[in-house]
Amino acid sequence: MLAEEMGIGDKLKQRATDLSQGEKQRAAICRALLPQPRLILADEATGNLDPENKARILDLLFRAVEDHDTTLLAVTHDHELLKRFDRVVDFKVFKKAGD
Repeated sequence: MLAEEMGIGDKLKQRATDLSQGEKQRAAICRALLPQPRLILADEATGNLDPENKARILDLLFRAVEDHDTTLLAVTHDHELLKRFDRVVDFKVFKKAGD
């Protein structure tokens, strides 16, 4: 079960107000992965997670990419995560329109 893999299987019957920010974030990722989307837009998907859960979530996201031919577009400020991606675009290279 995906919730078990996310480490929140024991939280399924709890109210959202009783969950930590990291648990809420993992629940949101779980909901996003359930329908096996063709495109995952992940904006700071690991921002509220400890290192162990961060690695777990990245593994699950990359597994979705491989298993379901999914495209993952992620935004992060965590430079340690960048080495796990095949392609990285640094937004510093972009300029505002009109510049």
